[in-house]
Amino acid sequence: MNATSKYLVFLTMLLLPFAQIRIMLFGVPIYVPEALISCLSVAFCIAVRTGDISIRRVPRLVVAGNAFLLLGAVISSASSGFSVMELGALKSWIVFPMAFGYLVFQTMADGNDRRRMIGFWYIGIVLTATVSLLPFPFVKETYDGRLASFFPSPNHLAFFLEPGILLAAFLSVESAGRRFFRVAIFSMVGAIPVVIALTRTASLGAMVATAAALSVFFSMWFFSRVVRVRLGLAALCVLAMVASYSIPQADIAKMGAGVVRTSIASRVMIWSASARMLASHPIFGIGLRNFEREYLALQSEFPPYLEWAVPHPHNIVLALWLMTGAMGLAGFALLAAGLFRGSRSAYSCAVESSDRLLSITSLAFLLLFMIHGLVDTPFFRNDLSTGFFAVAGSILAFQRPKYPVRDGAKAVA
Repeated sequence: MNATSKYLVFLTMLLLPFAQIRIMLFGVPIYVPEALISCLSVAFCIAVRTGDISIRRVPRLVVAGNAFLLLGAVISSASSGFSVMELGALKSWIVFPMAFGYLVFQTMADGNDRRRMIGFWYIGIVLTATVSLLPFPFVKETYDGRLASFFPSPNHLAFFLEPGILLAAFLSVESAGRRFFRVAIFSMVGAIPVVIALTRTASLGAMVATAAALSVFFSMWFFSRVVRVRLGLAALCVLAMVASYSIPQADIAKMGAGVVRTSIASRVMIWSASARMLASHPIFGIGLRNFEREYLALQSEFPPYLEWAVPHPHNIVLALWLMTGAMGLAGFALLAAGLFRGSRSAYSCAVESSDRLLSITSLAFLLLFMIHGLVDTPFFRNDLSTGFFAVAGSILAFQRPKYPVRDGAKAVA
């Protein structure tokens, strides 16, 4: 059953493009990842029962972060009046992805398994990008020519595709180092449709975040610590120069008044409305599925919105605070701290170069997530949350098992 658990992890990552396909079971929608994670949970329990898998202890900081995040989401949704849609969001955005991260942590103890998981995830992203560039009836563009494919919006497609470029870099470098040149060539060729599709989404946030993550990835792998510090200082100088030029040019008042019609101006209006919501609901937030309703209810207090259909506040901090309350935001901060610590520890303790490269990739992914999260919300959707917690489980899986493999029946979490 251990092998079955691993294959179900691989299949879940491969089929993330189909995360919105669902079946109705006793009136409850069950999505593809949820069905696979349910099967994985059964296989995992059987493997533990038979001693094929030993249970490993999750770091306390991560346990606390997950607990606060989950409890905050429950309390926030309860305070706003539990609805069927909020229960569904809690199930699909937090409970199942969090469970998947735990199962990845328990089943992906071997570095080769983690690399295979990344490979399957990458194949799913490459296939999605390739299909999105073909003239199928379900591949759509927005009115302004941005590629959305079969996702709800171009930004959602960009969220799904952007890890693919980072995964391509990892697979190319790692496979070339191990002389698996066919895999390296496939990884580099597969990145072509991913880059093209990501460019066609016209998501500036995704492009900037991806470029920053790639810079960290290559600098940590190819350069010494001294060189990395110098490059970092040079990058900060460039950013300071750009900021000193661009910030005075930005008229925040005009943006907030709706005079300037740009994506940044639209976000300024959304952030202003979000701040007003936080002033009214600073502790418990507004619940998981209520942002658009509250956003539209505030229209009378603002100039005419540049965007009307806004399900999220376009910022990961605002989204977590509003949708999971102050407790959920604190929980995610603890979780992020635990993951950054885990990535750093894995990098320092890695013996094999492939493990060190994988730890660098994990750290770059976290930076990708956080940087893009400054201008958008790369979390509250079942495929995005599943991918995030899969990386979280993979980072934590670097720690060594506490018990022998055949001692699973006696292991205590």
